[in-house]
Amino acid sequence: MTTLETDLDARIRAGDRPAVEQMLSDEFEVREGANPGTPVPREDWLRDALARPPSERSIEQMSVHEFGELAIASFLEQRAAPSDRLPAVYRVDVWKRNGERWSLARRFESRFAQSPPARPREPVIPKKY
Repeated sequence: MTTLETDLDARIRAGDRPAVEQMLSDEFEVREGANPGTPVPREDWLRDALARPPSERSIEQMSVHEFGELAIASFLEQRAAPSDRLPAVYRVDVWKRNGERWSLARRFESRFAQSPPARPREPVIPKKY
């Protein structure tokens, strides 16, 4: 999945609309954390993604879970330039396999300002007797 995610990002940064379209399923949509009840349709997302000026990004903390014909990738995307003030984005992508080809069916994302992670706590497991 890391390869699919980086390929998708490279194609977006290159402005290669046909290549990006090939990686998206026909029913692709985006759900944003700030407005989860209003999906962003495939065509609107394509237009906006390809209109953004290209910038280097890094994908961190990726986790992938495969469930037969579906794979769910979650990761943190950060801008590579330290001067870039744009917030990091937490993404969950749902990829769907059709034969040997994977296509992105859904994207869930939430932007947030950087903050230090919460200090881990010891787990408290209530005992049941």
